[in-house]
Amino acid sequence: MGLAKSGRTVLNQSFVHLACRQFSAANACLRQVQNRWVSCEKTKKMNDSKYDERLWFLHKGCDGKHYFISNPHTFPGRMLAWCPIRKTDFCVPKSEMEAISESAKYWIQGFLTGNQPNPPLDESGDVNFDSPEYKNWLIKIEEFGKTGDWE
Repeated sequence: MGLAKSGRTVLNQSFVHLACRQFSAANACLRQVQNRWVSCEKTKKMNDSKYDERLWFLHKGCDGKHYFISNPHTFPGRMLAWCPIRKTDFCVPKSEMEAISESAKYWIQGFLTGNQPNPPLDESGDVNFDSPEYKNWLIKIEEFGKTGDWE
């Protein structure tokens, strides 16, 4: 009986630990969505010389030019950018940009095209091009290309 009870205690402690880790990860993700100026966890701080000056945009929430770096692998449509004023990287969707350079325009177009979520699959794991779900996905993809926001 003592062994069974201690086994349950260990199991319960493991469950609580796992739940706390998941809650902590969800909170970190929520903070990142609420405050995109928090540096993306998957990147390290960089110095000002590691971006292409042709890939600039003006951000609605900050003065001056900002520069694209790469894919932060957070949410579909989020791009990793560098703010030289705040000296930090941040995640940004297209909808938060006021103006973009000609080069950045094409960079964004390619990024969003490659970042599109997959189409919905039917019960057999195939794409049903005639289904309402697929037609809805096409509408969402068109909007995704305009805003960089997915749902």
